[in-house]
Amino acid sequence: MGKSTRRSLLAMSLPVYLLLYTPLLMIAIFSFAPPPLAKGQTFYWYADLLHSPEVIAAFRRSLTLAIGSSILGTALGTLMGFGLYRYRDRNATGIASALPSLIIYTPIIMPSLVFGISELIFFSFIHSATGFLA
Repeated sequence: MGKSTRRSLLAMSLPVYLLLYTPLLMIAIFSFAPPPLAKGQTFYWYADLLHSPEVIAAFRRSLTLAIGSSILGTALGTLMGFGLYRYRDRNATGIASALPSLIIYTPIIMPSLVFGISELIFFSFIHSATGFLA
């Protein structure tokens, strides 16, 4: 990639990064704002958040769901992998040999394929319109 191409890509990407990360930086800075009638930076809002019963209940619920879904997903994935390996038909040929794997992997792979094809179309359009990304 040439030096001018790198510079033009950098010039195009910097405003995008600023647009994406400036609001996050502002939220981080203002999260240390003092409570009413106080001065200086403080952790007041974080302490207030941790003493809220609704936030604690939501955190517990999220943690319970996360642990439960990870245990269930690990168990089901292990059983599925074991079943696919142990009970495969060694004499099957063609599509019949790959059908169980296709049924399982299609929902996992399809979003990546759709995203990749859409990126290909987008970057092909950008290349044909501007000549960049050659």
